[in-house]
Amino acid sequence: METYWSVALAWDVAVILLLVALLVGVLEAFGVPSYTERDNLPAVVSLVLAYLLASAAAVHLAEKLFSEPSLAQVTRLKKHQISND
Repeated sequence: METYWSVALAWDVAVILLLVALLVGVLEAFGVPSYTERDNLPAVVSLVLAYLLASAAAVHLAEKLFSEPSLAQVTRLKKHQISND
């Protein structure tokens, strides 16, 4: 069981780091001033990384409440779309 959680964590972190790298690439490519000026980019990356890691943890905790684990992820995404939290 420990191997499963280690692999799940490694996969989640790998996907999150890939998404953050893509985000940085897009922000740098388009030069969005509010994100790239005055050294704001490291702060934005830190906030996005923290949010994504917390969301991954919340989904892993919530999946125990559903009969199908993927429902937890879909429910979390829909809740976020509806409430913007």
